[in-house]
Amino acid sequence: MIKNVLMIVGFLALAGCANPYAKSYKSLSDPEYIAAYRTAPAPAEPTLALGTNPVQDVQTYYENSFEALGFSMFSDELSTQQKAIEQGRKVGADLVVYYEPIYQRTNTQAVPVSLPTQQTVTSYGQATAYNNYGGSATAYGSSYATVSGQQWTAIQVSRDSYFQTATYYVRTNQPLGLHFRAPTTAEAQALGTQRAVVITSIVRGSAAYQADLLPGDTILKADNLSVDQIPNVADFVRARQGKSVDVMLIRNDKSIIKKLTIP
Repeated sequence: MIKNVLMIVGFLALAGCANPYAKSYKSLSDPEYIAAYRTAPAPAEPTLALGTNPVQDVQTYYENSFEALGFSMFSDELSTQQKAIEQGRKVGADLVVYYEPIYQRTNTQAVPVSLPTQQTVTSYGQATAYNNYGGSATAYGSSYATVSGQQWTAIQVSRDSYFQTATYYVRTNQPLGLHFRAPTTAEAQALGTQRAVVITSIVRGSAAYQADLLPGDTILKADNLSVDQIPNVADFVRARQGKSVDVMLIRNDKSIIKKLTIP
């Protein structure tokens, strides 16, 4: 019985041996953009760092010239840091930021198990023999046989579930050094337009940093072009390398102009 139970538990373990960090991975960056601006080829083994708050950490790493390749996020049995590093190596990350798993719950389920059975069957009999002279003799005896079969039962298997996540970064040399997002509905209504982007972070020492652009600034135009007239930022930057452009933005509800020199 113990052998069969161990086989079932082993089967459950094998069923979950796929890398959950790979299975749950979500990409965040354009591969062409990463290839163009990363500072060095992917290392043989990414560096591992322990994170504290995923939202705040992304901001900090962006400010220090890192770009997020993607992230893994899942709820499952406890995995290992090595699994996160394996996924980081797979996607070519320079850095893997690993977060301590958070216990969620314990799930218990009944698993059917077939157990072998053996039963000994005893048979009894007698025989009487007669001779030509009218005499008789009676003999008694018994026999034993072993009958094999199977019996189904259920065992309770408990699995602890943890929330687990990791983020994968590459170090980049970005010409502008800023990250931005589309305005929310409320922000667009306050601006009176959706043709804008909101700066979320500035890379320290970058062109945007030198131009004194700030997180929270809302960019309306660059070089007299509205945001929707700049479909590809990389092309815009390449066409103006070594030049200065005026950036029109909203800061604290006021419209200002900042001069951005593109390296």
